[in-house]
Amino acid sequence: MESYTYASPSAAPGNKRALTVRKYGPPDTGPQVYIQASLHGDEIPGMLVAHHLESLLASSDAAGQLNATVTVVPYANPIGISQRIHGAVMGRLDLDTGRNFNRYYPDLREAVATRIKGLLTASEEENETTIRAAIAHELDQREPKSEQEWLRCKLMKLAQGADYCIDLHCDTEAVMHMYSGPSRSDDVQVLANLLECQALMIEKVSGGHPFDESLSGVWRHIRQQFPEHPVGEGTMGCTVELRGQGDVSDSVARQDAENLFQFLVEIGVANGTKRDIPFSCEPTPLDGVEYIEAPSAGIIAFSVLPGDVVSKNQTIGTIINPEHIGDASRQEVFSTIDGVVFSRENQRLVAPGQIIMAIAGRESIKGRAGSHLLSD
Repeated sequence: MESYTYASPSAAPGNKRALTVRKYGPPDTGPQVYIQASLHGDEIPGMLVAHHLESLLASSDAAGQLNATVTVVPYANPIGISQRIHGAVMGRLDLDTGRNFNRYYPDLREAVATRIKGLLTASEEENETTIRAAIAHELDQREPKSEQEWLRCKLMKLAQGADYCIDLHCDTEAVMHMYSGPSRSDDVQVLANLLECQALMIEKVSGGHPFDESLSGVWRHIRQQFPEHPVGEGTMGCTVELRGQGDVSDSVARQDAENLFQFLVEIGVANGTKRDIPFSCEPTPLDGVEYIEAPSAGIIAFSVLPGDVVSKNQTIGTIINPEHIGDASRQEVFSTIDGVVFSRENQRLVAPGQIIMAIAGRESIKGRAGSHLLSD
């Protein structure tokens, strides 16, 4: 095991943060894996899962049971985990800029395509080396002007050599679910099955330039731009949502870590016994997700749970406005599609237009394709 600490640029005199990175297994051999936790600093389950996963990795590494490098960033956002207001961690949005920490990653697609033009060959292996070198070069050329830009570039540099990039998050109140692109779809399904996901959303471009698409999107773009050359899958990016913010349990996190380690076994990175894995859920399009908004202000009393299957026009909750009494105080809220409820709001006093529930449907929703598909 090798451990590294990267100091961020100081945001103010006397104020400096650092990023911890640990690498397990032999370098420069086999499929490389990158795993980071809690890019949203107020999403704690990922840090606990990473803690248990690193114990498994350390034991396997010491026994010579790893066949490739696994890079772990146990907390991916030292800025976000240090943002507190009146005792509450505010780690989703940067308090300085108001920007989501999981958006606005550098778009390297055109720059990399321009750099490799005329350099690709008939060898997929040679092309992979060329593309990864071009990505690394473009990242090295960037000069971050702020601590936030530094963090985005540093995380991309750490992940750019990986074949598998797993970003551990959680939702508000939710069941286990995942987001990914179409790359390495069989492996994505294996990971979803191991984690017993109840929803798996797939999309090439979700909008907003999130971390999990910052590298995988480059590879898809290169395949589209140079169809005459063999270009592999490159970096698979996926976001794992470890249920809800309140689901912080030592035993559950240990089981999640064991399932992530089993994924390393399944892809040949760790030695162990492969196993039959029960199927969890069918992939559905990300543009098939319906975000239910509160039609008015009040107290939301939900009538369905995360994981429930709902039908179009089914009541999913009632908003009660204490300004009124009786029936005048109550407004039912309905599902607009058939699908699986995978998350809901964990605050019960809601405002008009606030997203209170997310439902994964099987069919794309008209008008959603090409739009911003993630909630902020």
